[in-house]
Amino acid sequence: MVGFGFGSRKFDDKLTEEHDPSEFSSEKVRQRGIKFDRWAGRHRVIFTLVIMALMATAGYFAWRRVFDGQGVFWLVLVEVGFVVGGGLPAWRLAGKARRRYHGK
Repeated sequence: MVGFGFGSRKFDDKLTEEHDPSEFSSEKVRQRGIKFDRWAGRHRVIFTLVIMALMATAGYFAWRRVFDGQGVFWLVLVEVGFVVGGGLPAWRLAGKARRRYHGK
């Protein structure tokens, strides 16, 4: 899927159509990625909020593992880092999809 490290592709901020078609296992997988890009462009806020919620969950579990559930300061710091670190690239990618497919 689009640039979030799914499969063997590294994170990048390219849309599916900008990738070489040989990077995909089949044309069906490529078409699914294009559909996802279009959806992310139409629903930019929903897409970003879902990514941020997933990153917040990951941040919470990372905090529990690293700090043994101690220190609210560290929880806030880890949460902000994870949410901003996941939310900003998601917002940029969705914006790029919106401009490409919906002309806004």
